[in-house]
Amino acid sequence: MADTFVQEIAKLHEDREQQREARRLRASLSPRRGTRFSSLSLERFRTSSKYNDRPAAADIAFCVAAYANGMDEARIALALEDDYLSRDPSPSKRASYIRRTMTKARDWALR
Repeated sequence: MADTFVQEIAKLHEDREQQREARRLRASLSPRRGTRFSSLSLERFRTSSKYNDRPAAADIAFCVAAYANGMDEARIALALEDDYLSRDPSPSKRASYIRRTMTKARDWALR
């Protein structure tokens, strides 16, 4: 009996959290609110514990969030360009990395 009660409470909690997340996502993408770039920064994603020691994953997550919030591609590319990960100064490798990252993120954001 106690196990059933605990399971019901856990399910209710999980459902409520999913509803909150869905509302938050809808609100962040709402056309009435306009674009929201104030809290969107590459640095914030790279310093997040979620992407600890995985800066490339943080870059893709930043790009997905930027696309989802309507940020234009030039601004996204500039953010990646300004804080390029590699120490290799090759402009072609830099451009290739930025293009690949943005393409992967765009494909994911448009699903």
